[in-house]
Amino acid sequence: MNSKTVNFHYIVSGATNPSVSEEYFEPVQIPCESEELEKILSKINSKLAPVQRFKGDFQNVREQLKRFLKSENREYYDSFQTPVIENLDDFIVKKEQLYRSEYLAFSGKSTPTDDEIFAQKFHKLVHSDSLEQVIVTKKKYAEVVERLNCDMGDYLEKLLVKQQEEVEQKINQSEISATDINSFLTRQFSVQDITRQKLEANLSMEIVHQRNEFRNIVTAERSLNTEGSLEYEQKQDSKSSFFEESFTTHLGTQLKHMHNIRILNPDIKDFCSPLYSNGDTLGALNILIDLYSNSLCGLVVLTPSSDVSLLASPNIIQYCNMSTEFHFDQMPQQLTNITKNAPKLSPGDVFITKHSNLTQCHIIFHLVADEHFCRTAEEINSRHPVILGLRNIMKIASQYDVSSLTIPGLLKHDMSEDMTVPWCIRRAELVFKCAKGFVIEAASWGGAEVSTLQLLLPHDISEELFSSLAAMVPNIFRVSNSKILVEN
Repeated sequence: MNSKTVNFHYIVSGATNPSVSEEYFEPVQIPCESEELEKILSKINSKLAPVQRFKGDFQNVREQLKRFLKSENREYYDSFQTPVIENLDDFIVKKEQLYRSEYLAFSGKSTPTDDEIFAQKFHKLVHSDSLEQVIVTKKKYAEVVERLNCDMGDYLEKLLVKQQEEVEQKINQSEISATDINSFLTRQFSVQDITRQKLEANLSMEIVHQRNEFRNIVTAERSLNTEGSLEYEQKQDSKSSFFEESFTTHLGTQLKHMHNIRILNPDIKDFCSPLYSNGDTLGALNILIDLYSNSLCGLVVLTPSSDVSLLASPNIIQYCNMSTEFHFDQMPQQLTNITKNAPKLSPGDVFITKHSNLTQCHIIFHLVADEHFCRTAEEINSRHPVILGLRNIMKIASQYDVSSLTIPGLLKHDMSEDMTVPWCIRRAELVFKCAKGFVIEAASWGGAEVSTLQLLLPHDISEELFSSLAAMVPNIFRVSNSKILVEN
């Protein structure tokens, strides 16, 4: 509140002629506290003649000054009352917001949220004898959603074939015009759009129903009425075989930490395939048990920056929608929230999606790179935005309990003709050395350790090139050879 200056007007009898009054003005700062009264009186007293001080005029001035200050102070403070009274509702809402943001933010939580209650109940459930029933229930839910997705795809495909046949029949009619053909195609596209929206609405309703039903069962601690049992056998597919080598190293400047370094070349889609579609029961066990723990699994996926409308790979979105996401938002909703908060992304930026229905990852780090970087064998250095984005991912992983992280070893997901053997060796050396430095640097950031670092190479890489790149890992990460003690 800004102060203001007003003039205190007072009248006293003349010093030489008592019958004649004299007027004086004294500037006073408003608001004026009671402690300032004597200072103002001292200034007035210094202006009066000695005769005026002893005639009793000074006592009258004191009383006038008290009444003047009381009146001016009241008028000053009342000037702030009008907007409060006129906008009382806004005033109350603002005060409530300040209370919540400043007081409640630093006070202890009185009651946990619904999501926190569900997380605690689910964590307790999967670490009990009910783990098998949880997997059976979620697998049945996933089968329903997968069947609806397949039915929707088949129906739309049949509709498209039928419409193409109708278009061919129209074209074969000699009397039909181009305007009639365009009008006919417009009606077909409208039918396709309405049909797709209807089928997607039915699928969304089923997902919402499953989510609410399962969360209510877990929160209320009701028994899961399931029939059948699981066979704990991990199925192996001969077509999905890949190369793999594993190393153990100790990294750190002063205090050494043990890390497992793996280099492998499966298809990246194998890391984010639907959890219950391939019968991999052990994968479901690991994902659910580690879901609310400090042993999360992360995957780095390169995303072209121009693909802002889709953001994520269409295959990843399709796999996420093959089953209900009980613990986080569905993938389309997560992407919608990301586009609202960050409508424009640049190379090196990272956005994160969370999952509980994918095979080998809880978190996907979508690392943005431009199309030129993704499609060509571009030469880069350690200060490239994508490399710096990889450093930020390492930092986030160490801060949020991601103990296993998979990164593209060549910053490529597929091989291309311009990716020669010398180029692959140079790119691998750069990525491996940067990854090693980031792991060592992560020890000073605090948080959990990235104990398992997986270097994912393109799935169509040759065996000879894979062996050459795998041979670089022990030299770069300084893998310690075991010592054999021989007794003489």
